[in-house]
Amino acid sequence: MANKILSESIQICKTTCDICSPQHHCGVNAYVKDGRLIKVEGCPEHPYSKGRLCTKGAAYKDYIYRDDRVLHPLRRVGPRGSGQFEEISWQEAIDTVAQRLNRIKREHGAHSVLFMNGYGKWQKTYLTRLAFSFGSPNLVGDGCTCQTATHLAWDANVGTLSWPDIDHADVLLGWGLDPYYSNSPNVPYFLQRKREGMKIVIIDVRTTPATENLADLFLQIHPGTDGALALGMANLILQNGWEDRAFLQEHTVGFAQWAEYVKQFDLKRVSQITGAPEELIFEATKLYATAKRAAISETAGTITQKYNGFQSYRAITCLNALTGNYDREGGCLPIFYTYNHRYAGYETHEAEFMWSRYPKGAPKIGNERFPLWNTYNEAQANELPAYLRGEREFRIHGIFGMGMNYRMFPQPEQLRQAIVRDTDFFALSELFLTDTAKLADIVLPACTSFEREEFRCYPNGYGYYSRPAVARVGESKSDLEILQLLAPKLDMDDELLQKHPYQDWVDAILQGTGWTTATLQAHDLPVKMKNYKKYIPGDYTAKGYDTPSGKFEIASGLVERYCPDLPAIPTWETPDPYADARYPLHLISGVRFPTALNSRLNHVKMLRDFVPEPLLELHPDTARAYGIENGDRVRVENELGSVTLRAKCTAKVRPDDVYAFHSYSEADINDLYSNQNLDPYTGFPSFRLTHCRIVRVREEGEHGTV
Repeated sequence: MANKILSESIQICKTTCDICSPQHHCGVNAYVKDGRLIKVEGCPEHPYSKGRLCTKGAAYKDYIYRDDRVLHPLRRVGPRGSGQFEEISWQEAIDTVAQRLNRIKREHGAHSVLFMNGYGKWQKTYLTRLAFSFGSPNLVGDGCTCQTATHLAWDANVGTLSWPDIDHADVLLGWGLDPYYSNSPNVPYFLQRKREGMKIVIIDVRTTPATENLADLFLQIHPGTDGALALGMANLILQNGWEDRAFLQEHTVGFAQWAEYVKQFDLKRVSQITGAPEELIFEATKLYATAKRAAISETAGTITQKYNGFQSYRAITCLNALTGNYDREGGCLPIFYTYNHRYAGYETHEAEFMWSRYPKGAPKIGNERFPLWNTYNEAQANELPAYLRGEREFRIHGIFGMGMNYRMFPQPEQLRQAIVRDTDFFALSELFLTDTAKLADIVLPACTSFEREEFRCYPNGYGYYSRPAVARVGESKSDLEILQLLAPKLDMDDELLQKHPYQDWVDAILQGTGWTTATLQAHDLPVKMKNYKKYIPGDYTAKGYDTPSGKFEIASGLVERYCPDLPAIPTWETPDPYADARYPLHLISGVRFPTALNSRLNHVKMLRDFVPEPLLELHPDTARAYGIENGDRVRVENELGSVTLRAKCTAKVRPDDVYAFHSYSEADINDLYSNQNLDPYTGFPSFRLTHCRIVRVREEGEHGTV
């Protein structure tokens, strides 16, 4: 199907929105006039998004034409961090980047160069290959604060990421589930499944649109108590004989040890820990455990972004084994990556493309303190400032980033200062002149998905190679084109990257699918890949899991190997080991809303107008206790510093909790989260739980004291 000509001057081009991660690259119809985007609509023919488009995607025109788009390659001329640049040519920019990275490699070793990806993560596969070929294992993405703990937990359990089979579930246990905020195009799907009879239990720390519109049963719990609740549910299941003994005996290891451990989490104690009523805990457990087919949807960040988050997540996912709902229709099914951390049901050569170049033996950031990351191809960089300052086993001297955002880390100001003061060289490809870009020595102008071509995959066997829909802004290039320019000039030996166009890189991954970039380009919609095979539930169990024992490991062999001093079965500890009586409130960040995504959309006026100021949600009773009214400015503080936000009083939160939105660079709540308060297994920061106090701030012109 060719792009549609609407008039002599307006063309409708099919492409995808890349504002969210590659998990949700929705299909769009782009209305284009004279090479410029004038309107965006959802594409009804797209097999994944089916015409649905979220608020962020609808604002793409304002996104692509932001005032701060980087139009040309830039070289820093003022002090680092000043944001003072001069325009240079692409050749000079690439030559400078290559020369500086090669010099660092010669003088300090390839491992002393950090490669980091960011926005959309679409380029991660290729940046990984380049980093490994260069000789550095220090490839970092937002996974070290976002989703990687989820992958590590599932690897510890069964050896591969797994996902709920909501299509066939009779009951869905939604832990932190809220598609209205995190994936709004899928809301109609959940409503449809409810109409078909699926019951939904939601466990969350706050009232959300999902708890109000989707939940048949809602358990509101104290932050950081997810693991205790899961262990209590496990105890209830065993006490009432609701477990699947056959599955446990045949397909698990460590069950007996775990069964003994969970006995201490009786119903009364769990209710006291979590704040959820005993009767609701019992009802939710019975509904889930006695259902013919039951699935669990566990939200990655909500659970894992806190101390003991890894073990809490494992405790939740082990309920699948306890009830026999793993690798079973309507339960939780294993998924095997197709491309860019996405499952589509067909094999590619992506893993070989990346891992065949892994530099064995090279030192890796974070592996000494968090050795579980030895099983993963990324580094754990939450201690990056210490590596930049030379306070760890080796020093990072240079950074090459693609969409890197220093604000994704705890205590981001420490990282900013380390980049400014201690980094020998920093180059960044970016769409906009962000706070991070202002720190760079060289800025390379990147382009959006509307301006480039790229391969994507979608569930149920689909592949798609998009084409540019609009003229590029300025001299911007795609990240793959940038890597293609850079690779031949780097000191490394990789014939594919250095001597072939990036289309050949994609084709190397697509071998065996029956398609190439050339044949895919003949289609403007996703097509079925010829090697697609629909997964049959039970096949992975019959084959044996990719774990040391070949079984579902409630007692993890990976944990025993890499973390011998830590419990191998899912356990629970106090959620805030650094609690301080001076700071009596729980501070929770990472709260999403439909019009924002981290700090990337701060300068999109259409989206910023929905929530123009940084907000702090607090209960009306809490507000009264602190002399705060709705709309007041409030200073949130703890031992690390303070951030000022605008109060939003709402009964949707508990009185001892306050919630901060994390999408504002001018009030970065991450400044109040320690880069030392990290999960002992994964190194994940405690974004979802720390401590604070609040103080009303006097407005300008207001008399009296605070």
